[in-house]
Amino acid sequence: MKLARTLERLGAYQQAAACAEEVKAVIRSRFPEALFDPLRPAVGSDVWVLGVYTHDDDGWGVLNAVEDFLRDILIRQQVAIAVVPLPLHHYLDEDIVY
Repeated sequence: MKLARTLERLGAYQQAAACAEEVKAVIRSRFPEALFDPLRPAVGSDVWVLGVYTHDDDGWGVLNAVEDFLRDILIRQQVAIAVVPLPLHHYLDEDIVY
């Protein structure tokens, strides 16, 4: 039973990771300096979280750039990804908690 659950989670992660690469490509096309945290699951949810580091004033631009794309992924792939814009100067900060 535990192995089946682990394999199910691995499959879900692989699908979400493939979708996250598409999201990263969209973000990089508009914000080439963007850096990313590893994709991780949100606690107690089926949503995956992708932290995106850009310049302080680019957060809303990142969200606007991917809003329709994330909706399309949710409908087409049944994968929910939350993009969290973070200030670039906090990259590698261990205190960031989603």
